[in-house]
Amino acid sequence: MEQLIDRAALGDPTRSHLVDVVRAKAQIDWTLWSRLAGRLDRDEAEVLASDAPGLAKKMEISALPGELGAEIGWSEFTVARIAAAA
Repeated sequence: MEQLIDRAALGDPTRSHLVDVVRAKAQIDWTLWSRLAGRLDRDEAEVLASDAPGLAKKMEISALPGELGAEIGWSEFTVARIAAAA
């Protein structure tokens, strides 16, 4: 019968590489979310600082995720979902 080996205790390189990949993906996701949220915040601040009437500002702000999504090739829903999570 094959013995069970605790690979983590032996320093299994496969496990170590997987951890590296998970950490790298988390860093990429964080960078993406923070930059996307920052961009939307800046665009919203520009709209709020404009002289447009209140309803026009609301319409422009609601269009921001769609405009950014079109710019980067994503759907409005995807941009809005990531912005909400950030």
